[in-house]
Amino acid sequence: MVMFSCSADAEIAFGPIGKGFLVLWWALLADDNLKYAGFVIKDNGFIPAGAFGGCSLPEIVRKCIDNRSLDDAVRRRGPSRCWTCRCASQGMLDGGRMAFSNRIPEELGPNEYFKSLESVPSSDLIDLTVSNPSRCGFRYPEALSKVLARPENLDYEPDPRGTETARKALAEYLSTADDPVDAGDLFLTASTSEAYSLLFRLLADPGQDVHIPLPGYPLLEHLARLDGIRVLPYRLRREPGWPLDRESLERRISEQSRVLVTISPHNPTGTWFDGKTMEGLIERCARSGMALVSDEVFRDYAEGVLPGFPKDPGILTFRLGGLSKTLGLPGWKLSWIRMGGPTDLLREARERLEFAADAYLSVNTPVQAALRDILALAPGMTEMIRNRVRGNRKLLEGYGWKGVGLKVWPAQGGWYGLLELPDQGVDDESVASGLILKASLAVHPGSFYEMEGDFLVVSLLGEPEEFQEGLKRLDQALPAILKAG
Repeated sequence: MVMFSCSADAEIAFGPIGKGFLVLWWALLADDNLKYAGFVIKDNGFIPAGAFGGCSLPEIVRKCIDNRSLDDAVRRRGPSRCWTCRCASQGMLDGGRMAFSNRIPEELGPNEYFKSLESVPSSDLIDLTVSNPSRCGFRYPEALSKVLARPENLDYEPDPRGTETARKALAEYLSTADDPVDAGDLFLTASTSEAYSLLFRLLADPGQDVHIPLPGYPLLEHLARLDGIRVLPYRLRREPGWPLDRESLERRISEQSRVLVTISPHNPTGTWFDGKTMEGLIERCARSGMALVSDEVFRDYAEGVLPGFPKDPGILTFRLGGLSKTLGLPGWKLSWIRMGGPTDLLREARERLEFAADAYLSVNTPVQAALRDILALAPGMTEMIRNRVRGNRKLLEGYGWKGVGLKVWPAQGGWYGLLELPDQGVDDESVASGLILKASLAVHPGSFYEMEGDFLVVSLLGEPEEFQEGLKRLDQALPAILKAG
């Protein structure tokens, strides 16, 4: 699909061709060889009109409609009003370049932080950003290397929900005396990212809204954008426990709100909402017709008991988990969605989600076939990772800073530690870049997670000797970096 070049102004007019449809005529006044390009708009989405050359709609055109919703545009009768815009110089006419979807960011090059990272030899670098357990020196059980060697791996019987055998094994693993899990409420996916994407497509149309917490992991915004969903974040207050900023959420909720995301334990703060807050969010979702997605991938690393969900929440709920965190096996590519909600609504959601998942069938057979044996090893793996994280957190909290005093924020779980920088007029991204260049030390700036104030975020997964050496380098280098500004 192409967008056609035009250096002069172009007129845009609307004219209906039937209920729910609209033809957009784009008159390219500066090009005698191409007078019109056509588009069909239906159900809040853009469908190329093959009869008009299969063109796609430029973002510049979307923005020039005075921010009106497409529903409003569809209700218009006749080309009673025109808008004027300047067309982007894009296309494949006369040597122009191909136009790409605006779901992908325009700028994809490295920022200053990553340019600094690329300039330091990896052999000299201590990486306190590592989030891949398989690179952190853990001794995985030998039995893991054998569980995938089974003849049934050659037999392919796809199920969009995941095989029944695998889902039953997972249901048994997740069930507790107070919270039994039904295998029929589980969907297997290749990753938590895929789970998010399937749920966004299930629950929201392009242009509708999902609410995610800030600070937060930046991947969620990219996932929503790739699915054409608008992200309207809500804030966590910058105080111990990072509680919900209710006013920021209320300001964001509208008739276009479809999904509310919570993360428990949160990444990177390591905190979670208490039971009363979760009850309030469920009630708010019910009043606004939203579904609740609870990302619980770090659940096994919570220092305490996370609040449960009511047996009949009155809304659709989706709880996410995966082997990436539970067993420290990100490369084995298996995650899950646990569904909940009113019986009739849940049945319809299950059918629709099955339809969407059937288009991809992305979960591999060997891991599903071996899942019961894999999960039997989970308690030992989880405990090994948990002990490493606890030990490094203890090192972090007890470290005697000699250079500049850093405030270590308390956490209730997760894999990360937060260090608040003193207010000396130097932003955290500059500090993080300086640590790479001057100390061969990689930490994440809090700005990567949209944190208010200046923070450094460190992973607690690394081997203790390397982690302690990283803290030492941080302590020694930080005064000069802050002084240099």
